[in-house]
Amino acid sequence: MADLEGSGVFIRPAREDDCAAMAAVYAPYVLETDVSWESAPPDAAEMARRLREHAAQGFAWLVAERRGEVLGYAYAGRFGERPGFDWDAELSVYVAPDSRRCGAGSALYAALLACLRRQGYVNAYALVTSPNPGSEAFHTNLGFRRAALLPGAGRKFGRWVGLAYYHVPLAPLADELPRPRPMSPADAAEYLHRRRLDGTPRAVLGTKRLELREMTQADFPALCDVLCDNAVMTAYGGAFDRAMVQDWLNRQCIRYDRDGFGLWLAVEKSTGRPAGQIGVTIQSWPGHGDVFETGWLLSADMQHRGFATEGGRACIRYIRETLGAQHAYAIIRDTNLPSQRVALRLGMAARGRFTKHYRGEEMPHIVFST
Repeated sequence: MADLEGSGVFIRPAREDDCAAMAAVYAPYVLETDVSWESAPPDAAEMARRLREHAAQGFAWLVAERRGEVLGYAYAGRFGERPGFDWDAELSVYVAPDSRRCGAGSALYAALLACLRRQGYVNAYALVTSPNPGSEAFHTNLGFRRAALLPGAGRKFGRWVGLAYYHVPLAPLADELPRPRPMSPADAAEYLHRRRLDGTPRAVLGTKRLELREMTQADFPALCDVLCDNAVMTAYGGAFDRAMVQDWLNRQCIRYDRDGFGLWLAVEKSTGRPAGQIGVTIQSWPGHGDVFETGWLLSADMQHRGFATEGGRACIRYIRETLGAQHAYAIIRDTNLPSQRVALRLGMAARGRFTKHYRGEEMPHIVFST
């Protein structure tokens, strides 16, 4: 994620008194670009009408502000009117030209997607004028994939332009899913504050050299650096593709909401660089039930520096002191000797074995615990 620490950028639900500022942000997109296919920019009254309409449909509409100035806004709405589209949402984001380098756009999207995931939406779509290299790169960097292209779908400034559909999944497809829940502005404000999605993402644990914080959609590139590296992912059967990275990220975000913990982004304090993931998850040990596991997965250039041991110790304390469990576990593939050595340094001992079936392979694992 673009680092908002010290930037003063704050994300919150939009209010009607923001509408004049939002109209001013949006107007250049209408008058000067083909990003918007409107011909006349809406005024504050029309923007307020749209805001009320989205709120009545139960969707979040968010603004990014700094020292009281609205830098940009993002909102979600229905992707299609018929009932079959009930699990789909369409997103839009607009940031003032002089505010595009402060991370406001990615922070708005990260917060908006978290709200949609919390509500129970399965798919999020963004409709992007094509060609538009800047917007295409922005969405791809956040984990979106171009799902369709309609060439020559619209006309503006005397020329025909295409329309690209960008898609990011928020949850696995399932046969039985409840319909998404509406989210009021008050609900959105409470949720964003609780998850610290209104500013810098929530730091959960700190060590001498690391900060462990919750991930957001804006951390997709950092996650790809780890999970798409074949050398890092040997214990998982090789590198992930981008769809698998998104599924992994979704699972962590669901864990944060459901359990209050999950795999966190490990950030090196001295440099602000992501080191990988370290955290706590609930895992099943066949024949023994669910256990609290601490896990670590570091990028290649952050390995062999003691970060896994340092973060693992913090997670063991979290399991004992916050979760109230007597034992912490680490379930490690039998071929993953470096992680086994970390478990031993953490004071763990091998307690048993079982075989996982993952990515079409049988993978024997050793269960370590304190």
